[in-house]
Amino acid sequence: MALFIQWNINGFYKRSVDINRIIYDLQPSILCFLETKLKKNHSASLNNYTGFFKNRTDALRASSGVATFIKDNIDSENIPIISDLEAIATLVKFQKPLSICNIYIPDIKIFTKQHLKNIIKQLPKPLRGQMVEEFLEETLILLNNNDPSRHNVSNGNFSAIDLTITSINSTTLFDWQVLPAYSDSDDWPIGI
Repeated sequence: MALFIQWNINGFYKRSVDINRIIYDLQPSILCFLETKLKKNHSASLNNYTGFFKNRTDALRASSGVATFIKDNIDSENIPIISDLEAIATLVKFQKPLSICNIYIPDIKIFTKQHLKNIIKQLPKPLRGQMVEEFLEETLILLNNNDPSRHNVSNGNFSAIDLTITSINSTTLFDWQVLPAYSDSDDWPIGI
């Protein structure tokens, strides 16, 4: 099974050593990064990976942003998403196609359940109309296992702020684990 890494990196270039160590040690098929902090029209690269980006466009400096990197030997394509959230989606063509949606919602961003529903409705699926609503209400499940993925060094608290959500029929395909050994950051990578 392919390994996915999900990680709030708090700056792509700031975490480049940790990113390269994860790639060398774990050889993930897919990397989903949050808070890339790349400038508006900038992208970054990783050897042997294709990158998809959504950078913050309304900031005076590099901040927030998301990126998904997929190994070059895996067929993939961008799924256009219209949203005022920082979100990108990618169709990965495994034996069964898999839509990966990478969303970062900063603390200051006001959002509603409808924002997320609108994104999910834009993802490819064989569902229509009322079936989409049923899918959204009944078949999404959280993969997190209650392990913390963040350590707030200022107050010593731990939290599981990073969420991994999948459709219920895919839960047996994934194991979810925090990888604290791969970062000196307050947010730890997650292996899926």
